[in-house]
Parts: sequence; C-alpha cells; structure tokens
Amino acid sequence: AGTHGTTFTLAEAALLDTAPPAEIGRLLEALVAAHLIERPAPDQYAMHELVRPYAENLSREAPTLLAA
Repeated sequence: AGTHGTTFTLAEAALLDTAPPAEIGRLLEALVAAHLIERPAPDQYAMHELVRPYAENLSREAPTLLAA
C-alpha cells in the first residue's frame, strides 16, 4: 500500500475533535473513499504517502494563512 508512517485508530482521531465518535468514523470513511487516507487494517487508518507531506506543509503555513 501507499501508506507511510504510523497508523491511527478511530478512538485516537476522536481525541482531536469534539464530535461524537460515530461522526468521526463517518468522516474517516469519507476520507478513505476520497483516497486521502487508507485503511491498512480494521480500525487502522493512515495518510497516503503523498498526502502526508502536503498536510505537514499546510500545518506549517496555517498561522500565516489565518493571519492574512
């Protein structure tokens, strides 16, 4: 598969948001369907190797983008 780095679970993703776990699960599945993340095993998610650098770059630029 095209995953790289660590995987995460739905429970771990839910810790990052206030939405109910069921909603987080629906959002994760939407990202899987859009090929933005992958599911290498049941209840395991990972960013595709090409999405990870893009997301990291956006996170570094976020303060600048929000200040504009």
